[in-house]
Amino acid sequence: MRSRLYEAYATQHAGCGRDKAAALVYQRDIRPLLPPPAVGPVVDLGCGRGELVRLLQADGFDAEGIDISPEQVALARVAGVARVCQGDFRAILAAHPGHYAAITATDLLEHFTKPEVLQTFDDVAAALAPGGIF
Repeated sequence: MRSRLYEAYATQHAGCGRDKAAALVYQRDIRPLLPPPAVGPVVDLGCGRGELVRLLQADGFDAEGIDISPEQVALARVAGVARVCQGDFRAILAAHPGHYAAITATDLLEHFTKPEVLQTFDDVAAALAPGGIF
């Protein structure tokens, strides 16, 4: 059932057109918590249209994003954010154990059941490098 929701998430979701708000939240709430860009790569889970990926890259991070919604990924690419892929974030985490200096997920966990959230925490912990930030 979820796959039907995410096929047209951007056009059915009220969160479009938030670039300035995303920049503010990034500068105020996210960037101060991140390690320096040289520490290692960052992945944004549930990256949507790639706003956070773009901001991370502009700050010098080796950043990529993943989103389940083909529509969101297409919008990210149209906006010039090339390092966004479509798929299940669990696959990218499983493929990169101990790899990421930071993992962000600003609009993700509320979509899951409690057991799925707990599994996500385990998956994230396995994909973080020692000392990595979630």
